[in-house]
Amino acid sequence: MQAAPATAVGGSRSQHMLETGVARARGFSVAGQAAQGRRRARQLGKAQRKLAAFIHAVQKGMRRKKIQPDLGARLLSLADAATADLAPLRTGP
Repeated sequence: MQAAPATAVGGSRSQHMLETGVARARGFSVAGQAAQGRRRARQLGKAQRKLAAFIHAVQKGMRRKKIQPDLGARLLSLADAATADLAPLRTGP
C-alpha cells in the first residue's frame, strides 16, 4: 500500500488512515503474542477488530470506486490471511 500512489486508495487521507489501522493491528498482535492469558486474548481480539475495520474500509472504498479493484483485491486477500492467522493465536499458548 505504501508503494501505491495515494490516488489508488482514494487519496492521501484514506491512505494514511488505512496504513495507521494496519500499524495498530500489527502492534496489538505483537503485544498479544508476548502476553499470556486474558491479556493475550484481549490484545489479539483488538487486532482482529482492527483488521475487520480495515477489510470493511477497503470493501467500502472499492464499492465507491475510490480504491482500484486490483489493489483492493490484493489488500483484502492479505487481510483475510492475517485474520485467519490470528484466530489460532487467541487460544494457543
